[in-house]
Amino acid sequence: MKVWHSPYRLPLLRDLLVLGAENRRLAEAAHGIFLEKEIDQLHQAVEEQAYSEDGRLRAGKLAALAEFAAGAGHEINNPLAVISGQAQYLLAHANDWFPGESERPRKALHTIVGQTHRIHGLLRNLMQFARPPAPRPVWFDLPTLLAETASSLGDLAEQRGVRVEVGRTPDRLATFADVEQVRIAVTCLLRNAIEAAPAESWARVGVVEPVSDTVIEVAVEDGGPGPDPAQRLALFDPFYSGRAAGRGLGLGLPVAWRLTRQQGGDVRLDAARTGGPTRFLLSLPRISQLEAERAA
Repeated sequence: MKVWHSPYRLPLLRDLLVLGAENRRLAEAAHGIFLEKEIDQLHQAVEEQAYSEDGRLRAGKLAALAEFAAGAGHEINNPLAVISGQAQYLLAHANDWFPGESERPRKALHTIVGQTHRIHGLLRNLMQFARPPAPRPVWFDLPTLLAETASSLGDLAEQRGVRVEVGRTPDRLATFADVEQVRIAVTCLLRNAIEAAPAESWARVGVVEPVSDTVIEVAVEDGGPGPDPAQRLALFDPFYSGRAAGRGLGLGLPVAWRLTRQQGGDVRLDAARTGGPTRFLLSLPRISQLEAERAA
């Protein structure tokens, strides 16, 4: 009579079954890892696409605003010059035409002339955003420019009780761009930071390190609360001012963006730094000596 024996008593069969189960488990784990990697790549692609579309929409909107601003600025400037000229003409003849009470008319005419000069300054800044001159790139030292810009805004910072710092930067960093347009862009960003920072706080400018082979980044930070999500959508619109957040008169960020884009760079709010200081990044392409000679 044959006696039945469990196959599990056979060492070879047991090992084969264990090995098969383990292989199945490993295959399922590898498949899960593959799916997770595919999902991560898909999320990254969606985020990059959204960022790219947002950049294109913003660039298109600001280009349209620039064209409108250029036309409006030109049309306003002409009658403004007439008003200023007529007021100054009256002011020159105030003693003859207003005998005995020349002080009151003079004061009124001085006010008119002063306000026309103020409007002209606003229009000049607006035209710098709307139709800036073509860039004239040269070699300059970026850390030196940052230090000079911080020093030039020392009086404003002192008035507002804000400490201005120049972050740790390379000793030398040769940069090929329009030096005056970069200076204006950095000044606009740092002024915005000083105006945003509360009293007894700070504003800082510095080169982001390490510097890559293709891009140079300048970070402008402040200790203020930063714009809320609704304000971020209009930060670079001319004359938009998040005054609740302490931001300036509404032309600094658009001008900085426009002038930097002319250099092939960009200005953006570093929204990824949650919980940290408010941080704007100005990026410029890093040009080699050979590329600069070809562009000349």
